[in-house]
Amino acid sequence: MDKAGQVRKAFVATMSATIGAPVRLRATPEPLSGGFWAQIWKVDLDNAPAPFDQPLVLRVMPDRQAGHREAMVQRVVADAGCPTPRVLTSGSAPGLGEAYIVMERVNGRTPLGGLQLGPELVRLPKLLRRLPRMLADTAAQLHAIDPTPLRVPLADTMADGGSSKNPFRGGIDTAASESPAAGFAEVGRWLDDHAPVAGPDVICHGDLHPLNLLVDDQSETWLLDWTTATIAPKEMDIGLTAGLLRCAPIAAPRLLSPVIRRITNRLAESFIDEMAATAPLDRSAVDWWEALQHARCLAELTHGRTHPGSVVGPSHPFETSLPAMQRRLTKLTGILVTPPPRIHASGAMPPG
Repeated sequence: MDKAGQVRKAFVATMSATIGAPVRLRATPEPLSGGFWAQIWKVDLDNAPAPFDQPLVLRVMPDRQAGHREAMVQRVVADAGCPTPRVLTSGSAPGLGEAYIVMERVNGRTPLGGLQLGPELVRLPKLLRRLPRMLADTAAQLHAIDPTPLRVPLADTMADGGSSKNPFRGGIDTAASESPAAGFAEVGRWLDDHAPVAGPDVICHGDLHPLNLLVDDQSETWLLDWTTATIAPKEMDIGLTAGLLRCAPIAAPRLLSPVIRRITNRLAESFIDEMAATAPLDRSAVDWWEALQHARCLAELTHGRTHPGSVVGPSHPFETSLPAMQRRLTKLTGILVTPPPRIHASGAMPPG
């Protein structure tokens, strides 16, 4: 049985148990584009009772605790008015990985949908003006939600005992111990020495970038993918998003690299300016969180290169963004981080 068939069988069994009556699918589940961590499927039930009598999305995740956190956060922020799909049911079930979420389906496209090198670049000037404001408006709306309902539940479910103030530090420390020559220990010390004074806590998305936005036919912007959501100062979201924009995984000929770099830097700085216009922010804290973002991405890349079969494989966006992340991290910290070569599944280093 192929993957779609396995998902179909498991989903039908799970939903029949959830609803308390046999259900059928109208068609084979259709995979949707998404991240490297979760599997996302478009599903439709036939003659199902409310609220399952609508277009649905099934999100299947490999980690039960992370899946539980994601469903919990998405429910709370949706109830508080954040434009994100409502979670209809969630849990874990045989055949659906360690965790699954069934949510309402929003029809739309990402702000970057269809934009490619070539004729579509005529949209770029307008996009450069709109995208930072779109991201800033979304972040400001999220940060205005009272984090109190999530404070204790999130603290109780932090993976690996990590701190909600610094959710990515564990991977950096692991990379420092496993690849001592790469520069991660030095970055870790820099992060300790320059840690900002914590400001007021808000709900942070933790992965706010254009591909996690969806614009529907009414031009409403929806926020997706709550895997890394946490409670922290707003500068966390601002710094992480600035880093994602500045070091976007754009594959382009080398001659275009300076142009791409100017564009992405402008996007990042415009986003920061938009956020600063909504409320005062600590720019040094924004830079610190951006440095943490690049360091943790390079740490995940290092893990992927030294552990064959990791999610961060040879085609992962971190590989495309590597030079930009190295450059920016060095500018922020004065430290060059150099991930080791990738180890093949056989355990051998690549030739050359």
